[in-house]
Amino acid sequence: MSEQSRDAGTAPRTRRRGTELEDAIHEAVLAELREHGYAGVGFAGVAKRARTSRPVLARRYASRAQMVAAAVTSNFEPPEPGGAGPAAATMRTGLIDLFTAISAPSRRLGPQTSRALLGEADQELLDELMAGLPGDAELAARVESFLRDITTAARARGELGPRDIPAHVLTAPLAVLRFAVLEREVDDAELARIVDDIAIPLYRVTAQG
Repeated sequence: MSEQSRDAGTAPRTRRRGTELEDAIHEAVLAELREHGYAGVGFAGVAKRARTSRPVLARRYASRAQMVAAAVTSNFEPPEPGGAGPAAATMRTGLIDLFTAISAPSRRLGPQTSRALLGEADQELLDELMAGLPGDAELAARVESFLRDITTAARARGELGPRDIPAHVLTAPLAVLRFAVLEREVDDAELARIVDDIAIPLYRVTAQG
């Protein structure tokens, strides 16, 4: 049966490929999350809403957790130089911009759904999720690179000492942020406290040598 065929009681499937299909799937997953919560998201419901088929979803995602993680992080983009990050006036501004961006998917999900997703993730997906808030290894690497750019720019402005900050120290505040968003609803004030009380002091002490 082709994707153009009609299942009983469903809208006709539409033959799409690439980003058009991915966008439709992601939108369907997010809609199912909003209406039914994580426990109510399934391949059948997503396929029906996205007007595709379960085999199409199964070829792309090995599990519900992988499908939800892909949808939640689909629009994640770290702030780009020019208005934030390294181009920000201060290290604090750059870090708040970045931490706001990377915590947005988990804050949008809420702690209960985030914990459910982590509890169902396989080891590979769990490693990606725990490497940083974005559920994608490539995005986690970009976040680390962006943190490196922020601290390098801060050093040039005289906000940090001359010593390079090791990668495990650079990304340590992300663990605090991750724990916070999994534990409770995090508002902008708490996010700023993580930057002011943890990230900036840690970076300054380390950079002094």
